[in-house]
Parts: sequence; structure tokens; C-alpha cells
Amino acid sequence: MKSLNCVNGSGKSFRLSTRAFVIMFMVAILTTLVATEELALAHDIDEQSTIAATQQKCDVRAKGLTTLESDFDVVETVSRLETEITNRSLGIFAIIDHADNAASVGMELRPTTLILFGSPAVGTVLMQSEQTIGIDLPLKYLVWEDSCGKVRIGYNSTKFLKKRHKIKDRDQVFENIANVLDAIAQAAAGF
Repeated sequence: MKSLNCVNGSGKSFRLSTRAFVIMFMVAILTTLVATEELALAHDIDEQSTIAATQQKCDVRAKGLTTLESDFDVVETVSRLETEITNRSLGIFAIIDHADNAASVGMELRPTTLILFGSPAVGTVLMQSEQTIGIDLPLKYLVWEDSCGKVRIGYNSTKFLKKRHKIKDRDQVFENIANVLDAIAQAAAGF
């Protein structure tokens, strides 16, 4: 068996068999590969954590709010909502541009627009059951660009409104409103 002359860290020489040298060399390579793989795995985990944190930051967590992501910018989404609302013979009572209002006092806000709309006949029926629902009427769509650059449409869930105001005698009215809200939002968002 062949051997190699080696020098240790203190300068003393020693003999090492070729087999022992090969084994030590392979162990060193394997150790390097494992360390490299662990670093790559740690990098992937960090990258996945960053992506998850960004997604979580942009998740909508407002209780009772239904949201859709729009295929269009805020201005186009608002315009499409206006068209869909008026095509269903509903009235638009106000459009509030929160970003413009912020700018008027020297503050910045990503595009954020509120549309107030509805039908006095339907709203009155709900208020006849429980007047407190008037705080949530007329119906509303909020259109905004979130911190991730996504444009969203948000509106109150009819189940949330029904529960909030404890209205138990207008199930069909709430179902009809939910269907209309969903249809308008989906059409405006490009679904």
C-alpha cells in the first residue's frame, strides 16, 4: 500500500496511506456539499418566507368584506363599476376619491375610490326591518391599489350585514343583493 508524506499544523511530518487520504478527501468533499446544500435550503426558506410575508401583508383581513382582484387599474375598474351599476338601473349617489382628498391636505395615499350606490326601494325595505342598517346603506364598493400593486374591489358581505343588524325577516332580499353585488364586481373586475 502506498503512503504519502504529510506535515501537520505544528510542522511535524507523518505518513498517511493513500486509502486514508482518499477517505479524508471524500469526507471533505461530502462535508462541503452538505454545507452548500444547507445554505441553498436556508436561502430557499428565506426567499419563501419573504414571499409569504409579502402575500400576507397584501391579504385583506377586514371582517365581513368580500374582495376581488381586478384585471384593470383603479380608474378603469371604477369606470367599469359605474357602467355595471347604471346598466342595472341602480343609482350612484356619490363617488369619493380618497387619494384626491388626501392630496388636498398634502398627504399621499395609493389610489382609493369609494362608490356609494343602490336602490332606495330595497334599502327602505331593509331599514323597515332594522333601521340601524342605514349606517351601512347605501351599498358601497371600495376600489384600491394595495401595497403589492394589485387592484382590488371590496364590498360588505350581505351575510355580515344581516348578522350585524340582526335582520331575520329579509333572507330573499339579502340573497338578491348578494347576487347583484357579486355580478357587478365580477364583471367590473374582468371575470
